[in-house]
Amino acid sequence: MQINFTQIFQDSLNFMRNQRKIVLIFVGLFVAIQLINALVSVPMPSLGDNPNPSQQDIIDALSKVKPTALIGSFLFQQLLISFIATFGIATIHHISQQNENPINQGLMLTLRRFLGVVVLDIFMSLPLLFGLADVMSSSLSKDELSPLSQNALSPLAFVSMVFGLFFFVRLCLSPVHYIASNQSIGQSALQVWRAGIKRNGVLIIYALLTYLLLPLVVNTIGAILGTSFLSVIFGILAALFQMFILVFTYRFYSLFMKA
Repeated sequence: MQINFTQIFQDSLNFMRNQRKIVLIFVGLFVAIQLINALVSVPMPSLGDNPNPSQQDIIDALSKVKPTALIGSFLFQQLLISFIATFGIATIHHISQQNENPINQGLMLTLRRFLGVVVLDIFMSLPLLFGLADVMSSSLSKDELSPLSQNALSPLAFVSMVFGLFFFVRLCLSPVHYIASNQSIGQSALQVWRAGIKRNGVLIIYALLTYLLLPLVVNTIGAILGTSFLSVIFGILAALFQMFILVFTYRFYSLFMKA
């Protein structure tokens, strides 16, 4: 079965129009998350009036932040977002199965499967995180290199980054499959990996749309709106985009696993 992304977009929009009550509930949840994250975020130190801070300036500024507070705040925010996203996918799944009380059923499914979703999120992201760490390490070490080599990325960092991206893209649907099926964590990862054999192109398009293009559109709108009053509107729009991405993801997953 050939996947038509234009049709998936249209189907996702139709779902949101037909399920307005569900959409409003999750938009409200995503807006609430934005407010909670704003309250628990650790304020970053100022870099002063320097428009082009050096790497040492950035390191000195970050050294003033307590690592435990920064890591704790980040992990809390990610877990909260992941929980609501899992809840959203579970609810959409029950709606697609035409089950009664999809919100209640989705919440129960989320409570049963959320820990596994977190494990899969970590598993598929680890190689990418290691790749990013290699790139950052390579970048920070450039100060000690000759001017001719300062613009070059180390081969190890490049390979780590490429492999991390490939691994992430190939398994990006495994949390969705784990939520929508009765399979174990390992079975879900293996099933999605097998489904992606010789179909990397369509997965790359999906990943570019959901992880790059749509977030870029949201951030661009936020930059245009700017002011504090309009930032409220931006928050609601961002929540709508987040809900749309969940619907789009589930619809793509359904077609991808059937093909």
